Amino acid sequence: GLLFMQSSPFKCEEKFKLTSLGIPADACKQGNLSMESDRFICVKEAAADGAISFNFVDMSRGFKNQKKQMSGESTMMHPSKNIISIRTGGENSCSVQIVDLSVKQVLREVAIPEQANLWHWVNEKIVAVVGSKSVYHIDITTTPVKAPATVMFEKNEDLKKSQIIHYSIDSSGKWCVLSGIYSPDKGATINGVIQLYSVEQHQEQKIDGFAPCFAELPLLAPNVKNNVIVLIGKKSGDINGNLLILEVGTPIDPVSYTHLTLPTKAQVQISVVAVSLKKKQ
Repeated sequence: GLLFMQSSPFKCEEKFKLTSLGIPADACKQGNLSMESDRFICVKEAAADGAISFNFVDMSRGFKNQKKQMSGESTMMHPSKNIISIRTGGENSCSVQIVDLSVKQVLREVAIPEQANLWHWVNEKIVAVVGSKSVYHIDITTTPVKAPATVMFEKNEDLKKSQIIHYSIDSSGKWCVLSGIYSPDKGATINGVIQLYSVEQHQEQKIDGFAPCFAELPLLAPNVKNNVIVLIGKKSGDINGNLLILEVGTPIDPVSYTHLTLPTKAQVQISVVAVSLKKKQ
């Protein structure tokens, strides 16, 4: 949820109700619904008899819905192409099949020896799967089709016990960030934990907080973009959090970050917010 105060710079506007297409409201939740594509919304729906179907809502065609019965835990469309990813699996493993629908060609078919906590397209080429222990990358350009996924890094102990909320990589592919939430007191409070990982150095850093995302921002000069990670830093027990902009990699300037303290009211539901920045936005 988002808490919009009177001074908020955001404008929230309803565009369409998926329930108007006959999609049950309880199907529109994390794990069932994906919005990876700029064009399609994918929603998994389970009938009373246990039959599984997927709704493919085409936003470019007036939210026209195509409903197809098919097996699988989850499905999602490519961010910009007519490529579908289908995930199936059980308690201790999962498999991912990626198909180019335009030419009816299987691009990748990969088995992963872990249950999937989260998956999504991190860029135009890579599907990331966050397993129960590690994070995997599946590159659609890799051959052969059944080549194993690349193990990027192991989750830290806190994230192995957390609900995984977000995973992303920076534009260079050299930095990864994974985040999750957990409650130390049966839901009375929600804490966030972030794992920042350097692919080149094989090193990681734990950060207490929520909603991390990478961006290239001109912090010092309009023609120089700094590679940064933006997040809400908030330690367990703190009332206020900090909006942090941290430069990753080799700093362009000795000042590696700036921060802004958020007012107390802005923290009410900060634990369920995930942030994504896109160049065109």
